Order: sequence, then structure tokens, then C-alpha cells
Amino acid sequence: MSNENKLAVELRDVTGSGAARRLRHSGMIPAVIYGCGAENRMVSVSADAWKVWTGHHDGNDITLVVDGKEVPATVREVQYNYLKNYVVHIDFQLNA
Repeated sequence: MSNENKLAVELRDVTGSGAARRLRHSGMIPAVIYGCGAENRMVSVSADAWKVWTGHHDGNDITLVVDGKEVPATVREVQYNYLKNYVVHIDFQLNA
């Protein structure tokens, strides 16, 4: 796959609404990676990197870079705050 289709994500261990608010305030978007019988992984995505990725791609297929490993996935859901115009949460599903 081309380098433009990759998006770096960071694993996170703190969950909850307060932690998600702090994460968003710091310029990150909370997200989750699930599917293929694997355990759900809580991650965060840079809001700036997400804007760049969505500006250059029309499809939902993406390669996530988690701890240096490339993981093929599909963007399943993007939740928005429509009043303030920002992304609240992203769901990624692993590809088989």
C-alpha cells in the first residue's frame, strides 16, 4: 500500500468521558480498533493527521500504524459534534 494510506495511532490506557475530553483538548481524537476476534484496543489519533487523511481519501480502507506494526482496517464510524464542527470519536474495524 502507498504511504499516503497510513495513519499513525497511539495506544491509550485511560478510558472514560473525562479522559476523552482531555484527549480532545490536547488535539487528539479517541478511537477504538475492533474485529476479527481480537481484543478491542483503545487508541488516539492526531486531529491534524485525521484532517489530512480525510482530505486526501474518499474510501474507508486505511492502514493503521500501531506500535510500529501496520494493521489493515476499515473506518466503520466517525462521530461528530455538529454544533462545534469537530470529530468526537472514530471506530476502526480490522480487516480479515
